[in-house]
Amino acid sequence: MPTAADNLGGHDWRLQEIGAVAWDVTHWLTLSPSFEYNESVAEPDNARPQNYLEMYFPATFLLPRHWSVTPRYEAKVDFERGDYLIQSLRLQVAKQLNNPPLGFLFAIKKQFSSDALDHGLKELQVNFMITYYIR
Repeated sequence: MPTAADNLGGHDWRLQEIGAVAWDVTHWLTLSPSFEYNESVAEPDNARPQNYLEMYFPATFLLPRHWSVTPRYEAKVDFERGDYLIQSLRLQVAKQLNNPPLGFLFAIKKQFSSDALDHGLKELQVNFMITYYIR
C-alpha cells in the first residue's frame, strides 16, 4: 500500500497489484512485459481518487562490453478520468563497469497523447542514473 507524507505523494492510500513475466528469447534479447494496477482505498485531505492501470512492454538487447539498449512502450489507462489513455515510448541505454562496480543509465521518454500537456504530463523526460553495486 504505497503512501507518502507531505507533498511527496498523492495523499491517498491505495492497493497496488503488480505482475511481470520475463522471457530470454536468445542470449542477447529479453522480453519482460509487466503491469501495475492502482486503486485508492482512502483519500485524506480531499485527495483525488486513484484508479489506473499501467502496462509496460520492454525489449532488452544485450550488446558487447556490458552495454544494453531497451526500447519500451508504455500505456496508462486512467479510469478516474473517463478511461483516458496515455501512451509513451521510452528508450534507455545502459553500461555496466566491473571495476569500479558502477552502472550508468541514460533514458529518454516521449509522451504520445495528443493532450498530454493539458493533463499535466511532461512532453519529454530525460533521466540519468548512476548505480554502485555492492558485491
